Amino acid sequence: MNTSDAAGLADTRAAKRKFKSEMSMAFVLVGIALIFEVLGWIFVGTSFLGNDQRLSIIILQVSVTGILAVGVTHVIITGGIDLASGSVVGLSAMVAASLAQGSADVRALYPGLTDLFPLWPIMAGLLVGLITGWISGFLIAKTGIPPFIATLGMMVCARGAAKWYTLGQPIGLLTPQFTWIGKSYLILGFPVPLPVLIFLGVAIISHIALGYTRYGKYTYAIGSNPQAARVSGIDIGSHLIKVYIVAGVLSGLAGVVTAARAASAQP
Repeated sequence: MNTSDAAGLADTRAAKRKFKSEMSMAFVLVGIALIFEVLGWIFVGTSFLGNDQRLSIIILQVSVTGILAVGVTHVIITGGIDLASGSVVGLSAMVAASLAQGSADVRALYPGLTDLFPLWPIMAGLLVGLITGWISGFLIAKTGIPPFIATLGMMVCARGAAKWYTLGQPIGLLTPQFTWIGKSYLILGFPVPLPVLIFLGVAIISHIALGYTRYGKYTYAIGSNPQAARVSGIDIGSHLIKVYIVAGVLSGLAGVVTAARAASAQP
């Protein structure tokens, strides 16, 4: 084998590896959908992919999980983990819902803070996520506590805070001005759930941030080799705090969307 043949074989193998790494998850998702389509016709006698109502419910659920997963992805790239994300979703949903109750609800958690402009409940939910993310990042970056332990503690704290904040009571009867975030709207004649658009926006912004900004380069550098990143002049501690804040804010956003979609919140 001459040099040109060896180079061509190497390029072919590299192309195959690149194709597999980028498309493998897409093939898995398509395969799962086809399997459920076949099972739907066998056991139920109806199409799985052709049921608009079923698909809309699945897409809505996945969109909230996707918002949450985008933030956790940033943390995982740095070599860390965030166990508190689910509990932060619950806490953010409770705080946002408590400020989005209608004034006509005699069971309002805080009667003096009802029927607020929707921006305030949304900002409150995001602020809860930001604070919890900053605390987790600070503990990891400044005290040397492993991410598993720090976020595990935050998970328990957030879950307890959600129950303490509402005394274990559910929150309902949210204003229509707030619940519109979780509804579907006609776009070009097709019903499109707003949470899906939010998820797509978050995913696009995350892709740009990780692939084309200094933030993304630092994130990958820390995850690949923290020692080399430190020698290169990257302030690892400060950047880790930023990464956990991003994950916390997205968890807060997922909580807001969850509360708006369900028009209620459970501690």
